[in-house]
Amino acid sequence: MNGREDDDAGLVVLPTPCTAPSYDGWFAMPLQGAIAVASPSASIYARQIADDLGAYGATGWKVVASGGFATLSIECGLTAGAYRIVCSPETEVRITGGGSEGLRNGVQTFRQILSQTWPMLPRMRMEDEPRFRVRGYMLDVTRGRVPTMAWLRHWVDKLCYYKYNQFQLYFEHTFAYDGMSQVWDGADPITPDQLKELDAYCAARDIELVPAVASFGHQYMALRTTKLRTLGELPEDADRPFSFIERQQHHTFNAGDPRAFATACAMVDDVCAPVNSVQCNIGGDETFDLGRGRSRALARRIGRDELYARWMNAMVAHVRRRDGRVQMWADIALSMPGVMARLPQDVVMLNWDYAPHVNEANVKAIADTGLPQLVCPAVHAWNELIPRVNDAWSNISEMARLGAIHGARGMLVTDWGDFGHINDPRMALPGMIFGSTCAWSPTSDRQETFEAASRLEYGDAHGAIVERMGKVAEQDAWRWEDMVRYLELDDGSGNVNHEVLNTIEGLRDISGAGAALGEARCAYVRMRLANRMPGVIGELKRSLDDLGCALAHAGSRGGTDTSFDDMVNVRLPLALAMEGTLLLNEIGALLASQYVHVDVGDIDARKVADAWSEWSQTYARVWMTVSRRSELWRLQRLFGQVERLLRTMPQ
Repeated sequence: MNGREDDDAGLVVLPTPCTAPSYDGWFAMPLQGAIAVASPSASIYARQIADDLGAYGATGWKVVASGGFATLSIECGLTAGAYRIVCSPETEVRITGGGSEGLRNGVQTFRQILSQTWPMLPRMRMEDEPRFRVRGYMLDVTRGRVPTMAWLRHWVDKLCYYKYNQFQLYFEHTFAYDGMSQVWDGADPITPDQLKELDAYCAARDIELVPAVASFGHQYMALRTTKLRTLGELPEDADRPFSFIERQQHHTFNAGDPRAFATACAMVDDVCAPVNSVQCNIGGDETFDLGRGRSRALARRIGRDELYARWMNAMVAHVRRRDGRVQMWADIALSMPGVMARLPQDVVMLNWDYAPHVNEANVKAIADTGLPQLVCPAVHAWNELIPRVNDAWSNISEMARLGAIHGARGMLVTDWGDFGHINDPRMALPGMIFGSTCAWSPTSDRQETFEAASRLEYGDAHGAIVERMGKVAEQDAWRWEDMVRYLELDDGSGNVNHEVLNTIEGLRDISGAGAALGEARCAYVRMRLANRMPGVIGELKRSLDDLGCALAHAGSRGGTDTSFDDMVNVRLPLALAMEGTLLLNEIGALLASQYVHVDVGDIDARKVADAWSEWSQTYARVWMTVSRRSELWRLQRLFGQVERLLRTMPQ
């Protein structure tokens, strides 16, 4: 590469810059040299560059106070988060940031360019800044999968690389609350010391670690303990058999019990204590049982709206007493007229909407109240082996666009793990990248982002992997969610679990008719598969082959996670997800054959059972590369049920 030919050589940067950089030829970068930093706090970013160069073979780079080939500095005239990069043989490399975060952002852009061009550098000038001030990512660490500390540090590095500046960990029962060991026993919880360590790791990378605590609803595990069960709306349900589906439905503290509120406050205090952020996400979403159990009489007297507002305002006041600032989910407040008008004007509303086609009315409704909001889309990986990439893009890009129109303070991308968190956290990478790109530039282009993510993250020179992941997800007819619903329709005694049946849109009518288990399962399989089997299997195999070919050719220099280290290797979980997706759909085909009498050809239940057994063992090994054992055993129990189901199918 030299002269002016092919000036940018198709270089990609993520998030996509709001302002296009200018390129003007190439020059060689020395194999050894120095990176100068103006302050010790910037040394970590200089070290990132030096470590990258070392990985490319240029091991002679050091960090100095002045006089380096590359200079990292801060300029007061730049806005927070903004940066400037100038590269030329005359000036060498100059990266300037608006504050520490701006410098960090500039360094990440430079690292991305370097990963594609070393040992050459483009002669270039670039100035850029984000559209949203807050660019956050929320990771569910409570619904079955608790990450290892090594993985959390790795993920923080990844968030740094893509210029996020806020990270939330979502807790229900997986934090080691003081005096509540019954709540977290057996869950491999994150401890206060570990959270403090992670907070320091985030802060060094200009990422604010914000605790997210379920403080009203979503207390299913806590309210099943002998110590706390009387604090819930429905204590009579505490001894029901565990259910992934019911865990998402019945879980609300009794809003009329002062002991319940004191317990919730203690949980919030415990999680907030180890971190330096003054912010706390106190939850407040999906309080489905509110006023329908122990607080029914109180709700009838004052109204469910008032009951909800009193609890949340009391929790806001509690957090404020320690000079904290509050975030809360907006769904219940949006559904209850008058609640938002009663909230303090500095409470940040977390406006979640995970639909591919977002409801603009909710974004506008919060904006009209004057309350600050973060728009909250999702990576669309929950309950999936391969994420719903196309839904993720539609959801994230639309939320970013609407947030920009209605003056949102920023965006918080959510990564959930419903039904045991079967989704490997590495599979969220496309959605995480979409979030960083759209929060930086809400008008980012879909195709450009898909191709850039494939090239930069996966090392796919053809830019095809992310698009092909989306194609596989579209052909996926029988998903993990379907498998769980099918299994949990059995209440454990061979009868229908009506709590589960009532969660399935389209089958609630047969619940009231007293359907037998076989009838309920037949209706569910017919609803999900009758119009898709058997043709979907062939289509899925072709899509999986296309994705496999792209994966086989990926991993050239430029991908950030294509090593064969078990923790960071993205090939491993993707290959596992591909195999599991095909197996689940073959299981779906066999169920369709059994209940709907669809001809599924030569799919053999015994062979599928053998393959499923082997896959399940590999899944457990791959789980342990990034996660604590946590609640893996619950998934393994269901894996075993699936295998037994297959082995008892008629030939």
